Order: sequence, then C-alpha cells, then structure tokens
Amino acid sequence: MRKYSFQDIEILIEIANQLEEGIWTSEIRKELKRRNQPLQNDEACQY
Repeated sequence: MRKYSFQDIEILIEIANQLEEGIWTSEIRKELKRRNQPLQNDEACQY
C-alpha cells in the first residue's frame, strides 16, 4: 500500500527544485496556498 500519491511526490520534487534555486520556503508556501485556493472553492460549490 502506498503512503503517498504520485501527486504528493511531484509536489515534493517541485519544492526541492525551488529550494535549490534559492526560493524561500515562505514564498513556496504562499504559491502552494494560492494554487490550492481555487480547488477548495470549486469543491465547496459542488456540494
């Protein structure tokens, strides 16, 4: 049984690449939060 989805792994790889480029973790968090925000709103509308 897998503990992590392929999407989780892709996100972790993307974060690692951004850290190597020197992007601050606070900026990475802001970007991820912005990306997830529309998904949460769409899910709320469906119910």
